[in-house]
Amino acid sequence: MEFNKEEIILLLHKYLQNQLEPDEYARLQEWADSHPAYRAVLDRISTQGRFTADLAEFHHLPINEKRTVDYVISNPSSHSTPTETSTVNIRPSFWHWAPRVAAVLVVSLVALGTYWYLGHQKHPQNTYTSTSDVSPGRSQAVLTLADGRSIDLNETQTGIVIGDEVTYLDGSQVMEGGKPLVQSAKQNAITTPKGGMYQITLADSSKIWLNAASTLKYPSRFHTKERVVELQGEAYFIVAEDKRRPFKVISNGQQIEVLGTEFNVSAYDDEPDVKTTLVAGAVSIAPTAHHRSLAVLQPGEQATFRDNAVVVQPVNVTQYIAWKKGLFHFKNTPFLEMMRQIARWYNVEVVYANKVPQETFTGEMSRNLSLMTVLDLLNVSEVRIQLAGNQLIVE
Repeated sequence: MEFNKEEIILLLHKYLQNQLEPDEYARLQEWADSHPAYRAVLDRISTQGRFTADLAEFHHLPINEKRTVDYVISNPSSHSTPTETSTVNIRPSFWHWAPRVAAVLVVSLVALGTYWYLGHQKHPQNTYTSTSDVSPGRSQAVLTLADGRSIDLNETQTGIVIGDEVTYLDGSQVMEGGKPLVQSAKQNAITTPKGGMYQITLADSSKIWLNAASTLKYPSRFHTKERVVELQGEAYFIVAEDKRRPFKVISNGQQIEVLGTEFNVSAYDDEPDVKTTLVAGAVSIAPTAHHRSLAVLQPGEQATFRDNAVVVQPVNVTQYIAWKKGLFHFKNTPFLEMMRQIARWYNVEVVYANKVPQETFTGEMSRNLSLMTVLDLLNVSEVRIQLAGNQLIVE
């Protein structure tokens, strides 16, 4: 029997508000009986409510005296703040598929149900413990000038523009010691910490978004023959077209050359590969050692660079640029890689008490959720995760 995703979302929405007609209730039960994962969804859905305050803050949804969050009816008794002795069962939260919430979490009902089933064929009562929650990352970065001066950029702003003066995106000036900042024409750097992201518009009007724990080195003015920047970490580039001056990105032994295009580069030191994902235009990939081009990418292709070798394959670019849109996007993502992304964004250290779990994960969720909400959504099976200070201890 075929089930339409939008139909099931609507039925779940009405189920949460106790508004199902008898025939609708029967239809929902048929759906639940069609797959063990869907039955597990329905069995657990009425007990959810732990994230009501979290999502209410994120979506700015009103909570009335009956503790009802817009479309979502929650269980008031489920609200609690973890204490030193509290242990919280890890389980996925499914009521966020109500229409307005789903619009932001953009978690596919079918996709998440499949991931939940395939990744977790056994469903023990998994737990994590904590003394507190961790807020998601935010706009924050440090600008380091060629002479060594450092300026903490305004966290109420989301980016800066490089020109004769350094300004924020709203036109206000970046200040240093109460005076407008004057930067050297030499190499400068902008760095995002773990839990930070920031945008920079270069002197040639190219736009770059830096993900967490990333550094971009750039000149305040480009040379007449080429435009060169250096990247450590991850960034999304929209390069201004200039046929006279190619734009080059140097990162972890790799050099990318473009004229005008959009692409994402992931070049973290703790990742085994440098991944360049092309959204529009064309780029060439070459090792910095000899600058001989190894590959030319077309839109929808990704180059994986390791040990001076490049492998090119077609990909769904959505997965690799989701961070820029404020999302985590996992597609058969290994546990280790997934946790590295989470660690960077929430500024925590992941410690493995035993071997690394071999599960993979598929799904999409907002990066604006608190850490505990993310862990609960992931439903890490047969894994106990303890938040101790700034460490996530995986047992």
